[in-house]
Amino acid sequence: LILSPETFTNTGTLRASNGARLALASGTFENYGVIEVLEGSQLVTTGLGASGLEIETGASLGGSGSVIGNVTNTAGTVAPGATLGTLAITGDFFQESEGELSIELSGMTQGTESDFLDISGSATIDGVLRTSLLGGFMPDESDTFIILEADGGVFGTFSSVFDPGGNAWSVTYGATQVILEFEQAAVPEPGTHLLLGLGVLCLARRRRLSREPRFAPG
Repeated sequence: LILSPETFTNTGTLRASNGARLALASGTFENYGVIEVLEGSQLVTTGLGASGLEIETGASLGGSGSVIGNVTNTAGTVAPGATLGTLAITGDFFQESEGELSIELSGMTQGTESDFLDISGSATIDGVLRTSLLGGFMPDESDTFIILEADGGVFGTFSSVFDPGGNAWSVTYGATQVILEFEQAAVPEPGTHLLLGLGVLCLARRRRLSREPRFAPG
């Protein structure tokens, strides 16, 4: 499928699946919706100019297929994998200060249990890195995950790392890789400790009372 009108605005969902090839070649392509490139399928952005596909505010690009051309995340979300997987970009990747890269982790295996962004060109990054743990997975301290690799080099850094579960992470930037390291699991709020303590005391008291001898009236 080739989309090549002079102006095309996406506010819904564009999805390439089952080995399909979706080519974008509009004079003006505005993306405010969802674009999914599922495994075995391709999205071609070379017809959109030097910036390639631009991910605007409220928009997203995700999936475990491949993108042929450049991708610029202006203020949206790039999320490799449909749930978990590898999104390949044959081109350059740019993430600006209001963009977000979303990485999900359910195990240690790259590309199947942890999301991975594989870029043949360069990666220029800024904005937010969002990390999420799935399925009860909890890494050990100092476990590392390669979340992004760019053959043409990595430039810039994320301005912040956000984990909705409150876990602590650190990020290392190599010449061609971005590596995520797990530092510490979320520490429960003080109120949580208090509730747990009260629960333990109540349980102990109930057990003690149940063990006390009881006498029937004479």
